[in-house]
Amino acid sequence: MSVLEQTPHEVEAIPVPSKSLGRRLASLPIAARVAALTAAGLISLIVSSILLTQALYRSADRTADTKALFDLAATAAAAHVTFGELRYWLTDLSVSLLMNSQRNAEQARERLLDQLDGLSKLSPDAVREIRVEIDDYVKRALEAADSYTQDNRIIGNALLAEARTHSTNVDAALNKLVEQVSAEAEAARNEAVRQAQKTATTAAILVVIVLLIGSLLTILVLRSIIGPLRRLNRVIGELTQGRYDIEIPIEGGDELGAMSRTLRLFRAGAIEKKRLEDEAEQQRRTIAAALEAISDGFVLFDPQDRVILANSKFCEFFPDHARASLPGQSFQEILEQRLAGGQVDLAGASPEEWIAQRLHIHKDPAGFVGEDRFGDRWVRVSRRKTPDGGAVAVYTDITELKLRQDELERAKSRAESTNEAKSRFVASVSHELRTPLNAIIGYSEMLIEDASDQHMVEFVPELKKIAAAGRHLLGLINDIL
Repeated sequence: MSVLEQTPHEVEAIPVPSKSLGRRLASLPIAARVAALTAAGLISLIVSSILLTQALYRSADRTADTKALFDLAATAAAAHVTFGELRYWLTDLSVSLLMNSQRNAEQARERLLDQLDGLSKLSPDAVREIRVEIDDYVKRALEAADSYTQDNRIIGNALLAEARTHSTNVDAALNKLVEQVSAEAEAARNEAVRQAQKTATTAAILVVIVLLIGSLLTILVLRSIIGPLRRLNRVIGELTQGRYDIEIPIEGGDELGAMSRTLRLFRAGAIEKKRLEDEAEQQRRTIAAALEAISDGFVLFDPQDRVILANSKFCEFFPDHARASLPGQSFQEILEQRLAGGQVDLAGASPEEWIAQRLHIHKDPAGFVGEDRFGDRWVRVSRRKTPDGGAVAVYTDITELKLRQDELERAKSRAESTNEAKSRFVASVSHELRTPLNAIIGYSEMLIEDASDQHMVEFVPELKKIAAAGRHLLGLINDIL
């Protein structure tokens, strides 16, 4: 008895008394179990989230304040760097007296003033003093550059020394401001870290509590699901291996019962599929045998021009292709191997042109029928498109037909030569016969006229017979020739 004919066995589910929490869960649908587990987890998460949210809001406020202080510290440091650039360009202006240095100094001053605007929120008095010192420094540096331009180096040196004093004051004030902002930012960061550690400890405690509750409920729910699932998984494994006589539990009212019913349907479908596959295989063998039985070469290409099926007769026309390697080969590859085997008469075309011509016909055959030579054999090739975009080709050996056609051509040529000789002979004979007959007819008519004129009427009837006989003979010659 085959596997498909074996009678499937069924296992009835054993009722379990629902006394404990786990058994009560097992009696519920899986969706209800998951919903209960989710609800418990959500309640735990909501409570812990409320507590953590309050702590996180406080921590976020402290973090925002700390970030603002660090941003101010970065701005103060950037202002210090920008002032260094301003000082560099003003010094370069005093030395080179170039307008480019003055423009760069003005741009650096604008950036510095923008940065000081951002720092004014923290220490407006210090920023105000720095602005005054910067204005004095820039003013003295520009005056010194003007003096150098006018070749008043003594005044220029004095103004430049005064500008250095203001520069030193600005540098010291910026350093003090940077230190102040950095100290406040560091203090705020330490406080934020302390509060974050406290929040992390609280969160860890809440996470442990939630994990314990969730783990307990998860274990209970999983135990009510995994056991039946393992049994169903074993059934699925047996079914995938082709054992259709495997025992499938009687379905219940939950999702696992639905899976059991689905497995029954799957088993029935698998049995039917196996039957259809056997029928399809039998049909395939029948078609293959039919293709092998025909005397013509047959090949089927898919829409990508790759071989799907070919019979042995087709392989005889392409001896360089093993039949086992043909499926999957493209039509272009077959043409290239045929060229490599030296089986093609290119008729003056290049290999690329010959391949391109064959590919064009193959892609759009439109019922193409052509003749080609394979070695010492002539083959008629018929191509047609299939409804799915592929192509089918039939290769018919017409070597005998070609030989007979050649014989007929030669016989026709001989007949035409004979007919031409006959025509020449007939023309010659016709000329040789008509000329004396026309002379006889002419002379007889002349004699008839002379006899009539000389009153020798007894000769006229005989002469008329001669003329009539000549005309009759000439008519016969015209009809025959």
